[in-house]
Amino acid sequence: MQWRWRKKGLFCCLFLFFINGSSAQPAAAVYPAFFPAAQCDSTAFALAWKGYHILNKAGLLANPRYLTIVDFTKASNQQRFFVLDVPARRLILSSITAHGIGSDPDSTTRPYRFSNRNNSRMSSIGFYLTGDTYYNQRPQDSLGLCLFGLDKGYNDSAAAREIVIHYGATERSGYVYVTDSGAARSFGCPALPLAHNSLAINLIKGGSCLFIYSANVPDYPHHGTVLHGRLPRHIRQQGPPPNSCQCDLKRSH
Repeated sequence: MQWRWRKKGLFCCLFLFFINGSSAQPAAAVYPAFFPAAQCDSTAFALAWKGYHILNKAGLLANPRYLTIVDFTKASNQQRFFVLDVPARRLILSSITAHGIGSDPDSTTRPYRFSNRNNSRMSSIGFYLTGDTYYNQRPQDSLGLCLFGLDKGYNDSAAAREIVIHYGATERSGYVYVTDSGAARSFGCPALPLAHNSLAINLIKGGSCLFIYSANVPDYPHHGTVLHGRLPRHIRQQGPPPNSCQCDLKRSH
């Protein structure tokens, strides 16, 4: 028993070493390890890498092992939802994902408009914290994940808009609009196919970093609050029923 605890302690120390030490490495140096086939837009990764370390240094990541990137430079029939294992330096999940119908009203397969407004039915770019899971009435996979937007003016209305991760099927009727080969449009949620929904949610739930990127918002790198270290000391967000997503996080240091 004592040896098992020693091994556990050693693992924790190594994990923290990789997490804390990784900030010294520039994005360009680690990008090939995560994306050897350049699956993700390099700018999307560079911004995600920078913001992840800002949030982690601020003590806002309760689950710092995983970094999720949603790369909206890619079409809806391409894998563009990426879960990275940061200390292991590897991509562990790639998936199709939906974007908002208001972001792509002409159904071009690529979102080009984004909004933080309620009822816009658009996707919102920027950094998010993952919250707790909840259960909905969607057939086959009823697991959902609350998201909390951290970029003021870009996505900080996400909880009130009920922007969440869930299986890409409509409630009750069972219509499936996200499959392993492509995704139709959502009301703004990055919905996932059956093959990946619960798998992804169970990895990244509980305070990990998720970043949504599009090159169609060129002002974001200059004005995004997370990228410039403008972080609230307290994050309180709550969505309306039926999901009732809640976030009341304080920095750990």
